[in-house]
Amino acid sequence: MIVVTGATGFIGTYLVDQLLSEGFEVLATGRSKAGEAYFKKLGVPFIPLDVTDSANFKLLPQTNVEGVVHLAALLVERSTRGTTALDYLKTNTIGTLNILDYCRKVGCNKIVYTTSLNEARRSSQPIKEDDIKFDYSGNHAAYVISKLTAAEYIKHYSEEYGMKGIVVRSSIIHGLRYYSKSVDLHRSDWAFKTQFEIFIETAIRGEPLEIWGDCSPTAKVRDLIYIKDEVGFIAACLKNKNASGRYNSATGKYLTLDEEIKTIIKVFSPTDHPSKITYAPHKPGPEWSIVFDVSKTRRGIDWVPKYKTYEDALEDMKKDMIQNGHYQKIAEASK
Repeated sequence: MIVVTGATGFIGTYLVDQLLSEGFEVLATGRSKAGEAYFKKLGVPFIPLDVTDSANFKLLPQTNVEGVVHLAALLVERSTRGTTALDYLKTNTIGTLNILDYCRKVGCNKIVYTTSLNEARRSSQPIKEDDIKFDYSGNHAAYVISKLTAAEYIKHYSEEYGMKGIVVRSSIIHGLRYYSKSVDLHRSDWAFKTQFEIFIETAIRGEPLEIWGDCSPTAKVRDLIYIKDEVGFIAACLKNKNASGRYNSATGKYLTLDEEIKTIIKVFSPTDHPSKITYAPHKPGPEWSIVFDVSKTRRGIDWVPKYKTYEDALEDMKKDMIQNGHYQKIAEASK
């Protein structure tokens, strides 16, 4: 059995689908009542779990646990003005320690943990797995420190108790949240659409799209990984018996913002009146380039992205939107 913490989140819902498709027995956990109802409808076992409370772990299986994928976290996007560094520490660091103790007690020697892209915000590029350099001020600082500390405990437990602890640092993850099959669950947890989802809606309606910042060939570039490739990578980590340590989850390919938007228009816009682009170089564009070194990942994990290009990923998203009716609703609303 694979236990997934934070199963009700964006990555979690896609991951459970991926694991089930690969024949894994899955137990989903989380703190969302809507999430409990969602997984019950799918026929997936669900146990409410507060990772900060060690007593909660008695509710989980005590035998036959092959691996844990630890996605549960207090995110900056979910914080409030009253959120403190201690709140991040309790959930992200102590919560991880509780999970590690659970794994040790039940004999589970495989844990896959997702950390923060922001921990490498100031690193030289291409960013290697162990490159860590970030801002010690600002709204992400306490969050990043709590995630980094948790990752250090995973390394400690790996060396002390022989666990295979894998820390995954992912590039920018693109995918559907408001237009996935779990849309009702995500809408209950997040009151806003992502910029990416807004771009797609605008393209479907054939309306103009404005690009901010420098779009020249020397501009900032970003590595975008499709959510279905991301969860495919996590599944590959679970299946690898020897892998441990840090790995970058990325495509190894880079796009300018101009290329991203043009591809969105190509895939989603009506052919008879595609969206036009207006440029606003005087406005702030992407803050930093995100270029990952994936050589260790390719050597250590038996995985390559299923979706070879950004256009391939967008075509798959469009197919999902058509299947669940969201594409047609957006297109018809614009008439």
